[in-house]
Amino acid sequence: LRPWWDVHRHRMAPEVAARIETALRTGRLLIHCGRVQSLEADRQGITAQLQLRGEDRPLPLRVARVINCSGPQSDYGRIAHPLIRNLLATGLARPDPLGLGLAVTSDNALIGRDGAVSNRLFAIGPVTKGTFWETTSVPDIRTQCEQLADHLIGPFAASSRAFA
Repeated sequence: LRPWWDVHRHRMAPEVAARIETALRTGRLLIHCGRVQSLEADRQGITAQLQLRGEDRPLPLRVARVINCSGPQSDYGRIAHPLIRNLLATGLARPDPLGLGLAVTSDNALIGRDGAVSNRLFAIGPVTKGTFWETTSVPDIRTQCEQLADHLIGPFAASSRAFA
């Protein structure tokens, strides 16, 4: 359901919508719903084999460009980025139970493979989606940053007041 939710939750700017509507109306843009089965590039462009929803045979489509609009990979067990691979391999982090990001506490601390809560590694933004769900827009992430900053400076603020 995530793709359906993302499409209906996040809106585009009116200027962008107008440009897309013009491209659709003039035939410069075609939209197909389905999955890319394969891509084959040559000097003249790309042949994409699309498996359209409700169709038995793939549709070969000749295109100049392919743009991935599926959003970021959220199954962190499959992400190839070296930092993520290392955090998972060393057990300092683990995927959240829903497969939407990494497991974190309510204070954004990473939860390791063994269930240990880190006091040094924290996460914000979409990587915390499995715990907080809507953390993909700037206002959501800004709020998360504020809360994490308060959590991190809390002990220092309390000790500095004790000496005042």
